Amino acid sequence: MVAYSKNASIIYTELLNSEDTENVEEFSIKLAYLYTLQDNLDDEASLLEKLIHNYRFYPENPFKAPEQAIFELAKIYEKQNLKEKAISLYEEFIQIFKKENRFKSQSLLHLSRLWLSNVAKEDFVVSNKELEKIISTLKTVSFQKIFENEPTHLEAALDYVDVVCYMENNECYEKRLFLLGRLKENFTSTEDVISQDYQAMREVLKDKEKIYSAYMLEVAAEKNIYLGFLENDQKRIDKARLQLTRLQENELICTKYLEDRVNEHLKLIEEYPFEEK
Repeated sequence: MVAYSKNASIIYTELLNSEDTENVEEFSIKLAYLYTLQDNLDDEASLLEKLIHNYRFYPENPFKAPEQAIFELAKIYEKQNLKEKAISLYEEFIQIFKKENRFKSQSLLHLSRLWLSNVAKEDFVVSNKELEKIISTLKTVSFQKIFENEPTHLEAALDYVDVVCYMENNECYEKRLFLLGRLKENFTSTEDVISQDYQAMREVLKDKEKIYSAYMLEVAAEKNIYLGFLENDQKRIDKARLQLTRLQENELICTKYLEDRVNEHLKLIEEYPFEEK
């Protein structure tokens, strides 16, 4: 794959050096992807920065993929420990992203996480306006769900639950159960057009359906865990452990995010001090 990508990189570099200015954006994004395969972050960043320069100074041009280029560059900046640069890039351009573009929801989720990483532990309070903005953004992304974009919306919803609960009380099981219940309602509802479209696409996009099912099984496990904690019910916890183990053993874990979440909750189960009945 690396050898192929290097050969293809030569071709796209030559195309970019040609006089074909009409396809500069397309060639740049494809070459940037090839640099990703080669783990060549510096050249990828340099290439995308040239493209962003065009977005910035020639907004009248009919660009086709500014959302993708900006998202990819922001991810590179984060890998290079240039978090503030990634935030500034998003804040400059995200208002021009097309609502229906899949990179808008991914970018908003990424930006929310970058903002969140700047919030000190002692600042996780209801009166924090920055935290209020993060929570609002996560909620918006979770409700503007498009099935083909998953797991973006599901992760935004889970992040929303985590942030709200951490802000209010790290061990507020009732609140977490309530929010997980609302999450399930949002992602299983057929009451509005957005939800109807979302559910209909489950029959079409089978790869995304696997992702959806895995995340919803995680949600079910978390509900059992916190209900078990609240009621001191070992049977609930045992059921949750089986659900989490099923995710692992059946190779249903499809993202690093889900893997981390499963491991976190298995550890939580093992460490919880149950009271003898």
